[in-house]
Amino acid sequence: MKPGTKLGPYEILALIGAGGMGEVYRARDTRLGRDVAVKVLPAEASEKAERVRRFAQEARAAGALNHPNILSVYDVGEQDGAPYLVTELLEGESLRERLAEGPLPVRKAVAIAARIAEGLAAAHEKGIVHRDLKPGNVFLTKDGRVKILDFGLARLLQDAWGSGTDSKAPTAEPGTRPGLIVGTMGYMSPEQVKGKPADARSDLFALGVMLYEMLSGKRPFTGDSDAEIMTAILKDDPPPLDAEKLSLPPLIERTVAHCLEKNPARRFQSAQDIVFALDTVTSASGISKALPPLPEETRRRRLKWMAAALALALAGAGLASAGLLWGRYEYLHPLPSHDQLTFRRGIITSARFSPDGNTVYYSAAWNGKPQEVFAKRLDTVESQAMGLAKMQVVSVASGEMAVFLDVSTNPWVASSHTLARVPLSGGKPRRILQDVKSADYAPGTTSLAVSHLINQTCRIEYPIGKVIYESKGEITNLRFSPDRAKLAFVENVVQNAAIVTGRVVCLDLESGDKRTLTPLWGSVRGIAWGHGGKEVWIAAKKQGKEFSLYAVSLSGHVRTISRSLEPIMLCDMGPGNRVLLSREDKRRESRGLLAGMNQEGDLSWLDATYAWEVSEDGRTLIFGEVGMGGGPRNAIYMLKTDGSPPVRMGEGDVGSLSSDGRWLVIGGPRGSNPLQLIPTGAGHAVDLPAGTAKYRQGVGWFPKSMRIRFMAAEEGRLWRIWVQDVPDGLPRPITPEGYSSWYGPVSPDEKYFAAFPWDIVDAKKIYSQFPIDGGEPVPIPGIKEGEHPVQYSAGGRYLYVLERSEAPAAPVCKLDLKTGRRERWRVLCPPDLAGVVAIVRISISYNGRYYAYCYERVHSKLLIVNGLS
Repeated sequence: MKPGTKLGPYEILALIGAGGMGEVYRARDTRLGRDVAVKVLPAEASEKAERVRRFAQEARAAGALNHPNILSVYDVGEQDGAPYLVTELLEGESLRERLAEGPLPVRKAVAIAARIAEGLAAAHEKGIVHRDLKPGNVFLTKDGRVKILDFGLARLLQDAWGSGTDSKAPTAEPGTRPGLIVGTMGYMSPEQVKGKPADARSDLFALGVMLYEMLSGKRPFTGDSDAEIMTAILKDDPPPLDAEKLSLPPLIERTVAHCLEKNPARRFQSAQDIVFALDTVTSASGISKALPPLPEETRRRRLKWMAAALALALAGAGLASAGLLWGRYEYLHPLPSHDQLTFRRGIITSARFSPDGNTVYYSAAWNGKPQEVFAKRLDTVESQAMGLAKMQVVSVASGEMAVFLDVSTNPWVASSHTLARVPLSGGKPRRILQDVKSADYAPGTTSLAVSHLINQTCRIEYPIGKVIYESKGEITNLRFSPDRAKLAFVENVVQNAAIVTGRVVCLDLESGDKRTLTPLWGSVRGIAWGHGGKEVWIAAKKQGKEFSLYAVSLSGHVRTISRSLEPIMLCDMGPGNRVLLSREDKRRESRGLLAGMNQEGDLSWLDATYAWEVSEDGRTLIFGEVGMGGGPRNAIYMLKTDGSPPVRMGEGDVGSLSSDGRWLVIGGPRGSNPLQLIPTGAGHAVDLPAGTAKYRQGVGWFPKSMRIRFMAAEEGRLWRIWVQDVPDGLPRPITPEGYSSWYGPVSPDEKYFAAFPWDIVDAKKIYSQFPIDGGEPVPIPGIKEGEHPVQYSAGGRYLYVLERSEAPAAPVCKLDLKTGRRERWRVLCPPDLAGVVAIVRISISYNGRYYAYCYERVHSKLLIVNGLS
């Protein structure tokens, strides 16, 4: 392609290289203003639609691998029948090019192998196997990073038109000529040579081959033809490494040999085990004291190894010797300790050290009261209220504090706040700026940097009024480096209209350069500068992982500091790397009124009960559990009011009962397909046809017919509301794209559905009634922005509407659909408000007699943790 050619939003700049897997170009992303790499498949790969479909599917899988040691996939597309893949642009050389110069130093070889193993571990955890790992698919960047290329794509390409094999070229690219064996000759495992399915252990064999080659400069299995190489892989042991000449520790020899076992069952069984083995090698031999710290799993395995050594010492050397061994380990690796600062029931929303580190200022809502600001000197036991009610600590400087005014613990109420200054000695707050997301004092000054929301754009201003950075994403957690030269912050992105993910970004205040330090993570809960400004520490929860404390260097290397079984929030860091954090005990509880109950009561089952739906007669409750009772996935239960225990019906995020009580429809987990129909009596589950709609969330039955409604989206489109006749009908949309509904009420006559424009920019978030059989939406008289219809009344005259409220309670009114007049139905609120954050779900029967609601309760403890590194 000539420079200037356009592929979607990408402008071709220059050809980087070409081979059997296609052509790779340097290109410019005209939307984001960055250079990327674009790989275009060869013509023979795009002849059949099935190949293109599978290419896109595999590219999406590779794009899910967000790891520092795996090439990041940004986009996939097709133009004029040619599929293309967009990735990050790397500067440096391939491992193959580096090996052309000869073997690597032992320290360097082990470091590269460890980083490759970490990347493999991340991919294997998601069920993705490379199957063509070789030096040509490993890239060494100029800044010292190691990247695995073409992850997940090799299998697709080889399955589509055959694999390439070449016994003479160092790393012949797949696709150079037809073949029958998946992989590149010389790096394939014995099972691949035999044509058997390759799994994660095949990648570990290839890693062993590469480590052997990095150390010796030669491949372990060679020959003059493909047949000879295949025979060597299947039958021959590799030539022994010259340990004396190479100054190899014996542990390295054994690690390589363990990778190259012919039988997969005798190899390492996971890439993480190799990371541990290489770490043990470097620790025991001292060949590298500069390798980046390894993940916490590795540390736990090391601890187990030390425990085993202690057990041996107890058995063979006596108790005294074992005590000396363990005492030496504790001396070299002291365990962290913590001091608890708070002891009351409620939720902590923020906390900061004073500049001298002797006082902690924090915001908390204790015992169901509105949150306020407290001060606690570290040499005292009690916290002192500062008389700053409904305020939240943002940042602390010498002599003053920045706070947000009129804040609520309810996360659904406000997205931005009014910023004010308050003297630490006492006094009234002085308002500074509205619509602020985050703020921080520059160390040693009273000058503030703010994240300011204006017209749906977040602007970082420093000083206030001077814009230094803009983003369409939400910017939170502004933190100055100790030398005031940099600003770290979290840039949040809304995905699928509800899932908020964040990346940590660093902005150089002198040059204006922005550096993205982490990929998008599922939940980031606080950042702070550690080790004198050399790292940013992060409290976060990755997808499918527990909450952890991470550290990321300015070059983007992420390491795990500690893991937590409970949610944590990183509040601040003080002198000596003292960590100020909040640890949370989080529960989800449900209450309501069912048939046979004289008054509202507790409906909670385990520790995370989500009340989804009450039947019209009040005799059945459908609820979900995402805690211990839910198992590895969320579980849906059915509870009868006859005194019998709840029955676990299946796995999923949400459940709904048909009007005749015979069928339960379960949706999820989010992103899965299809929906599932489960009989409440005898019978088996049925997967409902999905058509082009990919289910997102929220499913429920129509009041009379065998129809369901839910939120879904087609590939590459915004989500909207869909309707489906069950069990054989296909989904069809009933709202425009970008529309959503928190509760999904359907009118009793099945003519209308209430929805609002959740994902449409600049649209007011006000509900309308959409005709289910087609037509223009009908306005709901009297409804306000931020209010949510929960259910229609039995005759369809009224809507039960959840009103907007700052309190941890849910006021519900009956809204007359003819006149717009409203009357209070009731306020849903648990009797014990300590730690209650918000009502998150309400279900009301059409007749208004029965209801259930779910709320989140959080109890926080403020801690100072010492000894983390």
